[in-house]
This record gives sequence, C-alpha cells and structure tokens, in this order.
Amino acid sequence: MNLQATAQYLGPNRNEQYWNLNDPGLKTYRLFAGVGLSLPLFDGGLVDSRAGQLDADREALAARRREAELQVRQDVERALSDARVALTLWQSDSSRAAAAHEALRLSDAGYKGGTVTDTDVRDAESALADARAQAAQSLMDYWTARAAFDHAIAAAVRKED
Repeated sequence: MNLQATAQYLGPNRNEQYWNLNDPGLKTYRLFAGVGLSLPLFDGGLVDSRAGQLDADREALAARRREAELQVRQDVERALSDARVALTLWQSDSSRAAAAHEALRLSDAGYKGGTVTDTDVRDAESALADARAQAAQSLMDYWTARAAFDHAIAAAVRKED
C-alpha cells in the first residue's frame, strides 16, 4: 500500500520575494494527494513454488537422516560381525595352542621314554610357539574388533542425541 502527498506554492517572483503572503499578486497553490494499493492477482505460481521448495527441502533432510541412520546401522552390524569372527578365530587358535601344548607334552614324554627323537620335540616346540603367536594375534584382532564395535555403538548413541 502506498501513500503519497505533494504540496506546491507558486507565488510571484518580484524583487526576489518568493514568500510574500501580503502581496495579492498571482499566487497558486497546488496540492496533490494519492493513495495506491497493489495486490497481485496472479503471482505466477510464486507461492506454490516456495511451498514446493520447502517441501522438497524437508524431504531432502528426511532422506539425509535416513541415510545417516542406515550408515550407523551398517557400521554397527559390520563391527559386530567382525568382533564375532575375531572371537571365533581366537577360540579356534586357543584350541590349536592347547592341542600343540599337549603334543609337546606327549613328544617330551616320548623323548624321555626313548621312542621320539629330539627333532620331533623341537618340531612340537616350534608348533606350540607358532600356535601361541597365532592365538595372541587373533586375541589382538578380537580386541581391535571389539574397540571398533564400541566405537560404532558410541557413534550410534551420539547420533540419537
């Protein structure tokens, strides 16, 4: 809505007197006033396009949120799977180390009894050392996988906040 007003006085310009109210000469007063109101009858779809843009932004935000949730879920499930595999490998390697320990005990007893050579005892010792090293590596892999799982869980909790 617009409001405009203009006032103008045109008086005689004798002897450089612009404002002489006592002189009855030519005096002209002009007053103009106007009020304008503009309402767009046709907005060219501007309101609908803005509403559509807001809806599209809302949908994009919801899609990004769903994507983040799926990514966190995938990270947690992958970390859990890795931890389960590492635990199974560690248990298997621990069993293998126990079996190697038992084989060393038997070969040592056989060496003392004279039925096994010292090379067999050294092979059993080497197998036990390898099995213990493999068990230690798989235990470290398990704890690494467990830490990754704990990290993924913490990330999931932070995303919920």
